Amino acid sequence: MCCITGCASFSMYWAIKAKKMNIWLSYGKFLPENLSDLTFYLGIVLGCLLTFLFFIGILLVTRIKHCIISCPVIIIICQGAHDLIQFGVCTFIIFIVYYMLGILSLAAGFYGKEAFTDYCNNRDLDYWSGFALFDYVKEIDNTYLELNKQLMCTDICPCSKYNERAYQGYNFTAKNFSGSNKNVIKCIEGNQYSDKWDYDVLNYLQELEKNYKCSGLCSAQTFLMFTDFTEIPNKASCYSSIGGELERDMGNMGYVFLSCGTFVFCAWFCAFGLCFRDKQAKELREHIRAKKYIMEGTMDNSEIGGLQSHQDGVNDVTKGGGDDENLVQNQTIDQSLNNVIHSKADKKSNRKTQRQKAFNNNNNNPVYTKKNQYNNENSGNQNSSQYPKQFKPYGQNQQYKQNPNYQKNNSSQSYFDGDSTSPSYGFKENESGSQQGNFNNTGGFKNNYQKNNQYQSNYQEGNANSYQQKNQYSYQQNNDQVQYQRAPSRKPRGGQFKMFFPKPFTISRTNMILSVEVKPAVFELKQIRASSQNQSYISPKNGYICFHFSHIDDQEHVQNETRKTFVMTMGQVRQILDIDPDSKYKKGYVTDATDIESEEKDGEEVFFSFQKQNSQNILNMKVKEMESNRQYQFTYFEVVNNSDIQHTMSIDITAGELKVIQILVRYAMPSLLGWNGALDPKVCGLFFKNTQLDY
Repeated sequence: MCCITGCASFSMYWAIKAKKMNIWLSYGKFLPENLSDLTFYLGIVLGCLLTFLFFIGILLVTRIKHCIISCPVIIIICQGAHDLIQFGVCTFIIFIVYYMLGILSLAAGFYGKEAFTDYCNNRDLDYWSGFALFDYVKEIDNTYLELNKQLMCTDICPCSKYNERAYQGYNFTAKNFSGSNKNVIKCIEGNQYSDKWDYDVLNYLQELEKNYKCSGLCSAQTFLMFTDFTEIPNKASCYSSIGGELERDMGNMGYVFLSCGTFVFCAWFCAFGLCFRDKQAKELREHIRAKKYIMEGTMDNSEIGGLQSHQDGVNDVTKGGGDDENLVQNQTIDQSLNNVIHSKADKKSNRKTQRQKAFNNNNNNPVYTKKNQYNNENSGNQNSSQYPKQFKPYGQNQQYKQNPNYQKNNSSQSYFDGDSTSPSYGFKENESGSQQGNFNNTGGFKNNYQKNNQYQSNYQEGNANSYQQKNQYSYQQNNDQVQYQRAPSRKPRGGQFKMFFPKPFTISRTNMILSVEVKPAVFELKQIRASSQNQSYISPKNGYICFHFSHIDDQEHVQNETRKTFVMTMGQVRQILDIDPDSKYKKGYVTDATDIESEEKDGEEVFFSFQKQNSQNILNMKVKEMESNRQYQFTYFEVVNNSDIQHTMSIDITAGELKVIQILVRYAMPSLLGWNGALDPKVCGLFFKNTQLDY
C-alpha cells in the first residue's frame, strides 16, 4: 500500500513538473495527441485513482469489504452489498496506461535526439520527413535563422556597441549598432513579426541559452540572442544540448511511469488471490467449529455410553434411554475425521513390524556396523578372530555389509558390489602382512593397521590425500608414513620453454609503416627461502610495448635496416590513454566559417621518452594532434649528446586508428606487470626467461 501512495505522489508531481517544463511545452505539441498535455492530465487522474485505491486496499486488508470486488474477471456479489467496485479491474487498467505513457515518453526522448543529430549531420532526411517530431527540429532551426537575419541588430531592433577587443576579426557590415538593445527580448513584441513566433519555442530557446551559453542549432551563430551579446561572441551550437535534454527529461518521465506501472501490477497480482481467500477461510472456520462440537459432544456423552454398555451389553449401544442416537452420530463423524491420523499410525506400525522381522531373521547372520564395532572395542573385545575375514574392521569411518553380490577382484584385492560399478570400501593385504583400508576418494581418512592390531588414523594424512587429488601431488608410500613430493605443473624440454609471439597491429602509409606489438612479462621458477623445498613463480622483468617505425621504398618493400623502435613501459601507458580524440565534439564545439575568422593554433602534443641501459641516446616519441580531419602524427626521434636530434621518422594516423591503439594498450596492461600469470597460473609456463631480452 505504501508503494501505491508513493506512485500516486510521483505521478502527480511529474505531471505538474512536465506542465512547467519549456521543453515539454514546445516539443509535446509536435507529437501525436500532444504528449505534454496527455502526460499532465493522465498523470493527475492516475494519481487520484491510486490514492482512492489505497483506501480501498486498506479496507481489503482490514476485512471491511462489504462492496469491494478483488477478482478482475469474475464479479462476486457479496451478501448484503448493492454497490460493486472492481478493485482488480481498476488496478489492471492503471497498470496498462502507466506502461503506455512510459514507453511513449522514452520513445519520444530517444527519437527526438536522433532526429536532431541526423538533421545537423545531413543524414536520413527523407526518413525523418514522415515523422511529426521532425517539424519540431525544423521549427527551432528556422527560429534561430529568422531571429539572426530579420531581427537581431537590424533597423527594427538596433543593438548597442559591443566589445571590439572581444570581437576582433569579425566584420558586421549589415548590422545596426546605433541602438541600446543587448538582445532580442524587447524587440520580439510590437513589430510585424510578433504573430509568426511560437512563444513556447522562444521560451525554451531562452532557457537553453541561459543554461548552456549556446546559439544556433547546427552551426554556432555569432551573437547570443537572449542574453548580453556585447561581452563575448558565441562559439557553441545547441543541437547536442537539445538532444541531451530530450533524452534526460523525457527519459526520467518514462522511467517514473514504468516504475509506477510495475508497482501497480504487483498490487493487482497480490489482490488477485483475494477472490478465493473468503471461501477458503469460511471452510476452515466451519471445519474447526464442527470438530470442536464433536469433541464436546463426545465428552458429554461418555458416561451415558458407559452405562449402556453395562446394562444392554457390549455391542448393544442403541438400547435404553438417554441421548444414544446423537452419541452414535457423533462417534461416526469423529471416526471419519480421524481416519488420516489412524492411517499414518498404521503405516508407522507396519514399518516397525517389518524392521523387527528383519532383525529376527538376521540373528544368525549379524551385521557389523560402525556403532556395534565401537561398542565391541570399548567392551574390551579385541580378538579379531571372532569376525569372518571379509568383515574384519579397519576404520571407524567405514561400514561393512554382508552381501552375496560382493565379488573379489584378484588383481587389486578389493571388493566390488554387484549392483554398482564403483568399488566399495574394502581392504587389501600387502606382502608384510599389514592390512590397509582402501583410499576414500571422497576426502575421507586413509587408515593403516599394523601387525599389532593397533588402529591408526592420521587426520592430516587424510587432508593431504584430498589436497593431493585437487592439486595433482604425487606421493611415495612407506610402511609407517607417507611422504609427499610436489610435481611441477609444466616440465620443460631441454631447459627451454616455447615463447609466444602475438601478431602486431600495423598501420601503413605511402612511405612509412608503424607496427605496435606487446612483449609480456617473463616468469621464472625460483626458490624464495632456503628452508622451503617448493619453487615459486616470479617476474624478474616487466613487459613493455614496442612501436616500430620503418620506411617503405618505391617497390613497397619494408626496409628493416632503417627500423627504429620506441619502448613504452607501464609508467607511460596513462599518457597515451589520456588522449581523447572526441573531446571537442563532446563539448559541442562547432565554428561558423562565414562569421568567424579563426587563427590556426598548434595542436596538443604528448611526449614519451625512453633510454636504454648503458646508452647515452634518449629515444623519444611525440604524438601531435593535427588541425585538419582529426589526424594525429606519431614522430620518432633520438636526442644525441643532449642537444642533437637524429633519425626523425613520422607517420600520420586517423582518430579511429588511435582508438584501436588505445584499446590494445589497455588490454595489454595486465601482461606488462605479470598479472596474467597471477590470474591464470597456466600462463607462467608460456613466458619463461630463457633468452636475453632485446629492444
